[in-house]
Amino acid sequence: MENTLAQTHLTEAEYAYDAVITQLSRPQRDQVEEATVEMIHEAITKYLIAYLEEEGVTVPASRDLDSLQKACSALNPSFNRLEFNGIELLHSDNAVNYTHILSTEKTRKYMDTLDTVKGLVAGF
Repeated sequence: MENTLAQTHLTEAEYAYDAVITQLSRPQRDQVEEATVEMIHEAITKYLIAYLEEEGVTVPASRDLDSLQKACSALNPSFNRLEFNGIELLHSDNAVNYTHILSTEKTRKYMDTLDTVKGLVAGF
């Protein structure tokens, strides 16, 4: 990777990924589910931006996952298979019920999505 800006975003994505892993390693009672989803969203966003930067594509002004996914998919159709519904919904809803508890299944699904994005971006 020769693009310095892309490398910066990739490094930030790796830090964000590590923060998610640290968060998930805590006992369930000490985890704040909304913070976990926010951290996953941030890591995915940074990975997608790093990919676009490396490919020399202008990053969409809107940093929502759908816009970033469309831009990445135009370069690599593998990005089409990503499913961001729950992550984007929880992230963008300012009226989130903060007593909401993410199920282990949802957390696993969100982490699988993050791992898929990481794998796709690592391949560039």
